[in-house]
Amino acid sequence: LVSNLKHRHMQVDEPIRQILLLLDGTRDRTMLLDALYELVKNEILVIRDTKGKMVRIKPASPEVETMLKQIVDTIAASAMLDDQP
Repeated sequence: LVSNLKHRHMQVDEPIRQILLLLDGTRDRTMLLDALYELVKNEILVIRDTKGKMVRIKPASPEVETMLKQIVDTIAASAMLDDQP
């Protein structure tokens, strides 16, 4: 469970949890993509196709970019990020 900016507890799934751990202000988007790729490559996170089969990806693949965008959008919509420096 994590607390959001509205002081509500939220249960997060593993992809969101892994990215939240990386959002400490020391990484830019490229570094987050690289870290996400490593998590997928090392099978800490798994990308599956529509049939449930695990998908092997390459660095800078569209799947990694799509996954990161979905995760960050979910984090933002859940009020888990503050845009204040």
